[in-house]
Amino acid sequence: MKTKEKTLSDKMNDEFAKDFEDGTIPECKCHRCGAELNNKRIVWLELDNETDLFHKLEDFPEDGISQGCFKFGSACATAQLLETKMELEDGK
Repeated sequence: MKTKEKTLSDKMNDEFAKDFEDGTIPECKCHRCGAELNNKRIVWLELDNETDLFHKLEDFPEDGISQGCFKFGSACATAQLLETKMELEDGK
């Protein structure tokens, strides 16, 4: 059985969690809703400084200017990426 390849977000979570044995990171909150996050459920999105749109790390535009990576819960990341998709379709 083939194992699923880790995403960049998964790799960042591994690095982020090395020092936390119980999986809970103090003051680790979702950028969108403020809920406390467990390090195994963090989705990292990168913010483009020019467009103010969030992208998956592996989908960040080559010509974009990164403002950094932000932590989201999975539901909030899905909603945030949907907003990005809608903005891009509207021609922002």
